[in-house]
Formats: sequence, structure tokens, C-alpha cells
Amino acid sequence: MASYGKTRLGIALTATGGEAALVRLRGKRRKPKLLASAQSDVALGRFEAGDPDIFASVFKELAKGLPNDVRRADMPVFVSLPDALVREDVLQFADFPQDVIEAQDLIRLRLLRDGDGALQDPICTYQVIARGDRVTVRTRSIERSLRDAVEAGARAGGLHISRMDGWFGFASAALDGVADNGACVLSDGQSWSLACWAPDTPEGFYESGWIDSSGDALGERTTRLVQSFALRHKTKALTLVAAAPTALLPQLSSDIFGKTIDGTEVLAAAPTPAQGVAQWG
Repeated sequence: MASYGKTRLGIALTATGGEAALVRLRGKRRKPKLLASAQSDVALGRFEAGDPDIFASVFKELAKGLPNDVRRADMPVFVSLPDALVREDVLQFADFPQDVIEAQDLIRLRLLRDGDGALQDPICTYQVIARGDRVTVRTRSIERSLRDAVEAGARAGGLHISRMDGWFGFASAALDGVADNGACVLSDGQSWSLACWAPDTPEGFYESGWIDSSGDALGERTTRLVQSFALRHKTKALTLVAAAPTALLPQLSSDIFGKTIDGTEVLAAAPTPAQGVAQWG
């Protein structure tokens, strides 16, 4: 493999298994080249961190189907988890540290204080999205025990994770500039996520969860969330980026959407979730 600087490995983990894609980036105007891919059918369920061996099984199986180069310490490896495992919050602070470590500690303390026990020991990343009298920050958090278990599983397979996030944390890069007012629903059949955005709401809106039964009234739930966003921010009709399973789309209320863009038009540059993770990482 000639150039490691433009080669990266994307891994998408879901409740039913995982897939990997090794790609080489070739500039903005050229489609990335798929060098190798691999699949694992080891079911991960809801990612119980108490069973780290199951993650090792997945990563070992994936690594067996890939070139040995993916085990290099300098190989960028990006891993997506179901969005239901990654919490997103928008927080405001009167004073916000410049130092990254201090900022992460401050965010962590706020989440633990205001989280009603939803988080036990979060690992946080953040992005400052507005400054004024108060600093507005978007945060994404993963439980430390889960992060550690997944990273240990990757190391067992000889892989070194560069970034771990929810699937939407990677896919959102493909949605940038698609529409001024928009919404996107993503689901792998076991979990789901929704993002809404508008020009005057830099914080946007994000929600995710598990699907507990067949369909789990997902159409009704996401419709209510989109309607609430549109009413709260008095946005124009939203553009629906139809990335959700086709069967879900008729369940979404048409009166809140101005038009629909086929999800493949937006995400087609990444034929599989793992390729998207590699390309957008």
C-alpha cells in the first residue's frame, strides 16, 4: 500500500454485527477507492460493556478479512456505534475554558449534575457553536466503560481506533449544505436517529433511541419531533433527506416537509455505512 496518509479504515458496528471498509481518498472530485472490505455476523445486541470478549470477536473477524497494513499504529481507524449509544446535548456556559482538557472536565461535570443519572461516567467531545454573553457548546458523550470495552476489542484485533462516534456523527458531514431547513432520519432496523436543522438555529436538534418492537411507532415519533422543531423555531417547510428505510417514509407526515431528497443522492458516494465512516471520518 503506497500512501498511508490518504488510506483509512472505517468500521460500522450495529446490533446485528459489523462491517469494515479500507479506502484510499483521491481528492474531492474523485470517488475514494475501496481497497478491501470485511463483514462480521457476531451479534452485538445492545452493546453490553460487561462482555468485552464479544467486541474482540467482531474486530478479530473483521481484521482477518483485511490486509495486514490495517494493524499499523499509524493507520487511521474510525468506528461508528449505533446512535442510541451516543448522547448529544447543547449546553450554555457563562465562562468556558480555552484549554480542551479543562473544557471537557467542565462539560462532564455539567452532564453528571443535570443528567438525572442517565450518564454514569461519560467521555465527552465538544464543538463551540456560538459565542456571546454565553458560550453555546454541542457535546457528544459515550460511557467510558463502553468506550474502553470497544477499544480493548479493537486492540485484540490489532487495530488502533482514531475516532469513535455514532453513525450520525460521521454521516452528518454528508448533509452539510444539502438544504437550509432540513431533517434526516436514519435507522438500521434496531436503532434510529433524527437530526433537524435551520439557518437561525446553529444548535439544531438531535434525538436517537432503540427500536423495541416492530416499527416501534417510529414514523409517529419522528413526525412529532420534527413538528415540534419546526413550530419551536418557526422554520419554513423542511426538506426531508430520505435516508431512512423506504418503508418508513410513508409514515412521516407530509405537511411538515416541502420536498424530499432521496437519501442515495446524498449518501451515494458511500455505498456502505463502513465506507461512509472511512470517507467522512
